Amino acid sequence: MDGTATGLALAAAALAPGGAARVAALAGALLYGVGSVGVTLAANLPLNNRLAQAGGDGTWPEYLRRWTRWNGVRTVASLAASLLLGLSAAL
Repeated sequence: MDGTATGLALAAAALAPGGAARVAALAGALLYGVGSVGVTLAANLPLNNRLAQAGGDGTWPEYLRRWTRWNGVRTVASLAASLLLGLSAAL
C-alpha cells in the first residue's frame, strides 16, 4: 500500500503543471517516500522485529521510547507531505 501511495504522489508530481505546483508535488512525494515509508522500513519495523524476538525480557521501555520517537518523525513527515501535495493541487 505504501508503495502505491508513493507512486501516486510521484505521478501527481509528474502531471502537475510546471513551476511551484510541480515543485510542491515533487517535494511532497519525496517527503512521503522518505519520511513515512522510509522511516517505517528502516526504523519501526526492525524495532518491532527485535521486540518480538526478545520475548518480553525487559526491553519494552527502550523499545517504547525509540519507537515513539520514530513514529513522531513519521507523523510529522506525513503531515508535511500531505500539506505539500494539497498545495500543489491548489496551485
